[in-house]
Amino acid sequence: MIRVLIVDDHELLRAGLRSRLENESGIAVVGEADTAERAVLMARRLQPDLILLDLLLPRKSGYDAIPELAKAAPQAKVLVVSSQAAPSSLRRALSAGAAGYLPKRSSDRELVTAIRLVADGGGYVDPDLGAKLVNPNASPALEPSRNESATSSICWRSATRIRRSARSSLSQCGRSIRIARTSCASCNSTHEPSW
Repeated sequence: MIRVLIVDDHELLRAGLRSRLENESGIAVVGEADTAERAVLMARRLQPDLILLDLLLPRKSGYDAIPELAKAAPQAKVLVVSSQAAPSSLRRALSAGAAGYLPKRSSDRELVTAIRLVADGGGYVDPDLGAKLVNPNASPALEPSRNESATSSICWRSATRIRRSARSSLSQCGRSIRIARTSCASCNSTHEPSW
């Protein structure tokens, strides 16, 4: 049974997600939170397997909540479900520790697939968004914005998650994915892709 905590500030969306997931075998919604602070408290108490997390929350963003959720419930995987569909949002969420990213425009079937993959230890990135992120013509998405420091650029772990998630989606289109040699400021080393 995959135990899910839903975190979104919109009650109607939480109710819709709960209703949809209650009809899915092997998935149980164990709690709901409308703020990042409540999500951390509930994650600590409930110890869910998976946290569905919106990024736009009052007072504290979902981006900022991801590391706190990882400390509160170390075994829980975070699957971002957000209206933010820019490659920079995906990069930032994965760099913070999210295991998957799904736009709110996604289908019910895609949501359930992403939940199962992420809960099973895999990653999931919306195929269209993943293609924008790893497309060589869209390389600015991999670069930090002018307001971000060099230490916030995508690290090897995030690049690996993106590659794994996007590889299966893009291979259907006959594309191969290459992520360049990446410097990881957080661990002061350079990583060479091994695929």
